[in-house]
Amino acid sequence: MVMQPRFWLGMLPRFMRPGVERAPKTPAQIARSKQWNPATFYIWIFLLIGSHGIRMSALRHQYTQFSRKAEIKIALLKEVIEKIQRGEEVDVERALGTGDEIQEQEWQDVLRHIEEDDRLWRKKARRRERRAVKQAEQYGEQKAELGAAAKDSQEYETAFAEPQEVVEDEEQDPLLKARRPKPGFY
Repeated sequence: MVMQPRFWLGMLPRFMRPGVERAPKTPAQIARSKQWNPATFYIWIFLLIGSHGIRMSALRHQYTQFSRKAEIKIALLKEVIEKIQRGEEVDVERALGTGDEIQEQEWQDVLRHIEEDDRLWRKKARRRERRAVKQAEQYGEQKAELGAAAKDSQEYETAFAEPQEVVEDEEQDPLLKARRPKPGFY
């Protein structure tokens, strides 16, 4: 049965089988096949979001795993340092895994990651400092411009302002009348 060509032809989709001719499509079939499916957008978005979610969970898992290993290595290193400070005799090479290829590689990975993280933190700190300086400079320039504009506007107002009459009679000024408390207010 497996040796028969008919078996293998049956495995292929119809459009790929030799000798099968397709019937020409009618205009209605062509129009229907070219219509936009409104669900296509949501399918693509959910695929992208789902794949991103899977990647994020994998990264989170890798980070927790790395953090645990780093904490264990740092705790081991602290323990060895404390023993040395107390004056106890410690075989440092054996405790830290010198000579064992796997442990040496783990130490190198941990140290490399710590150095990379330190570099990133310093780089971010430098960027923040630069941004803060730049913003302070921009703020100072804006403040100077506003101060100059305010000074110019004050000079303009004082130069062209008309003197205003001072009205102290309540009958002539409705604002003064509105400010006076009404009888029985107290």
